[in-house]
Amino acid sequence: MTKDLRISAVRPELVDVVWPQAVEMLEPATDTSAGKILIGDVYKSVVNGELVLWMILENGAPVAFYTTRLIEYPNRRAMAMDWVGGSGLSSWLNEALDAMEKQARANNCQHLEGFGRLAWGRILKRRGWKPEYVAYRMELDDG
Repeated sequence: MTKDLRISAVRPELVDVVWPQAVEMLEPATDTSAGKILIGDVYKSVVNGELVLWMILENGAPVAFYTTRLIEYPNRRAMAMDWVGGSGLSSWLNEALDAMEKQARANNCQHLEGFGRLAWGRILKRRGWKPEYVAYRMELDDG
């Protein structure tokens, strides 16, 4: 069977319709933030337009969601992918990155950014992405 893959940004008026499925797939990603960002925070950012929610359908069924946002640096503009969740990554990742790149170009971005665990570096390297920095964190007993 040929896969029918569709990737699209979720229109703001439809976010609530797909949000229960998005929570199921994105919450494991937000759980890796150690409490810095909760899934409710992602919802608020999507609803107020800070983040764009993307849905990936395979043969008509949602298999993944991801979010993007525009970043205005002093001398350039970027599109970042912050939260990714779902199943079957190998079947849709290239198409999702193509969609992100197309949208970034349409928004006059000069580069793409992504944030995630080290495993993403191995995956994205095949598409020409390069690691830019490593973030460190230390919990404070009273924080």
